[in-house]
Amino acid sequence: MAEQNRPAAVAIRENRLWVTLADGRMVVTPLDWYPFLEDATPEQQSNVQLKWNAVWWPDLDEGLSIDGMLKGVNPREETPALAEATS
Repeated sequence: MAEQNRPAAVAIRENRLWVTLADGRMVVTPLDWYPFLEDATPEQQSNVQLKWNAVWWPDLDEGLSIDGMLKGVNPREETPALAEATS
């Protein structure tokens, strides 16, 4: 993954997840795409770790890849065929 795609900051506001990348771009997605984050407490949401290619919430044992966010992957719309192929 390119250095410019590294996450630099994360915020949750206005029912959206905002991830700022190292080059200043922002990836913004609806919070309801991620039930684990939507249902989390503010404290759990704010305890976030920025990895080289992902954003990780250790209290929730969940994370999101930057590559998936850049591709617009919505985990809630995973097709049954894809789910079967990856299980």
